[in-house]
Amino acid sequence: MKHILLTSTALVMTAGFAAADAHDAHHAHGVTLSGAANVDSNSDTGFTYGAEATLGMSAALDNGYTASASITVEAADSGAGAASMGNVSLSSDGVSLTFGTDLHGAGFSAASDDYAIGAGDEGVAQGFTAQLGLGDSTVYISVANEAGEQMDADSLEIGATAALGGANVGLAMAGDDYVVSVGTTVQGMDVAVALASIAGDELWDASVSVPLAGASIGLATDEASVSVLTVGYTAGATEVGVEYDSDAGTSFTAAWAAGDLSADLEYTAAGDFAANGAYGLGALSLGGGFDDASNTYVEAAYDLGGGASFSAIYAEAVDQNPAEDNAVGTTVSLSFAF
Repeated sequence: MKHILLTSTALVMTAGFAAADAHDAHHAHGVTLSGAANVDSNSDTGFTYGAEATLGMSAALDNGYTASASITVEAADSGAGAASMGNVSLSSDGVSLTFGTDLHGAGFSAASDDYAIGAGDEGVAQGFTAQLGLGDSTVYISVANEAGEQMDADSLEIGATAALGGANVGLAMAGDDYVVSVGTTVQGMDVAVALASIAGDELWDASVSVPLAGASIGLATDEASVSVLTVGYTAGATEVGVEYDSDAGTSFTAAWAAGDLSADLEYTAAGDFAANGAYGLGALSLGGGFDDASNTYVEAAYDLGGGASFSAIYAEAVDQNPAEDNAVGTTVSLSFAF
């Protein structure tokens, strides 16, 4: 089973350090253009740059539908470029039809990522996904074959979700694999059950979550008799989460935030420990942290305005910063968004 611990306001504390994302698109006659670019210099790996631009187009049709399309061009890792169709859609108030190459796979869309069915959350590498929304129901189809190849059963994924009598039902199929899930609310408790067959293995899991005043309690189990108990508690600016996994052990998280100051810590069932803190001074943000291996990082970021930002980080381990990926050594970055 995949488990998610019940807290984490703490990760917002260093959100100001993330590289500028595409935003503030410019509009003209149903056309939008947005993008982002970055330039990085690392003391160990040297100079890199990247850029991404997305062109969007939309038009309101006379029959009440809206047609839209997008194209994305990306140059990452100093010029390793890629272009994708993005998606094309036709929608109204009650019906929508979307085709795209940047959508989740049909199986993942219908059954989430608790089971490794089909192409998963990354979508099909070559091919497309189609989504047909009809009120509270959605049908998903993914075709994962290359252009010009004949489609066979192994290249096809089908998924569907629907709201039926107060319950949310999901069905996913890919080849011989399938997942059926049902979730509903009973007396204020969230209850979910799923049955699956993946690569010949018969799987199931069941869970219940109970919200309490300022807290929540969850219990889950599966076909391997692995039980997981999660408890989350919020008191003012403090959040605490504990998870007991009968197979892996106990993990713990805590987060605290007050104004521009925040801190968090995490202890995993494997015995790993990490602590982080951040402080905002207007356009300037400062942060740092350490882990159980005595690796430390410190970072400063400055918002230059207009979608531009400058940051510098020194880190003794890869990806210590919880808000974004980082390399070992000193990295200086200049990012733009438009």
